[in-house]
Amino acid sequence: MVPWKIVQRQLGCSNCEQPFVEEQVFWSLLRMKEGSFLRVDFCAPCFDTRDPEQDLFWWRTCHVPGKQALRMDPDALMGVMGTLSEDERPERLDFRFLLALLLVRHRRLRLLSVSRSGKREFLRLRRVRGKREFEVEVREL
Repeated sequence: MVPWKIVQRQLGCSNCEQPFVEEQVFWSLLRMKEGSFLRVDFCAPCFDTRDPEQDLFWWRTCHVPGKQALRMDPDALMGVMGTLSEDERPERLDFRFLLALLLVRHRRLRLLSVSRSGKREFLRLRRVRGKREFEVEVREL
């Protein structure tokens, strides 16, 4: 198994290298590059000119020196699951599987069953207190 390490946010834009000032709004993005996760932080102008095809997930944040780390937002992660549902690229399928495991672990999703289709295996999931069911392919990481 390959360990995935995501670096902390940067103090400046990853593209133009302009340092962030206190209370400045910027965007953090999670991307896949050569089989590993890459976090980049962009100021507003650089975010608008980026290639969105490379993005797995992005969020807007504000630069506050000495601020506590960002906490997990299960609703935002459920939104990412929906966004990735139609994307068949291997790194997107891997990320969706990891998100599903995380959300099951944190009791936001309920595992209903495991099914097979040919040589592929799928987790059948349902949102806790929800009725809509969906499948996530089991990936070999």
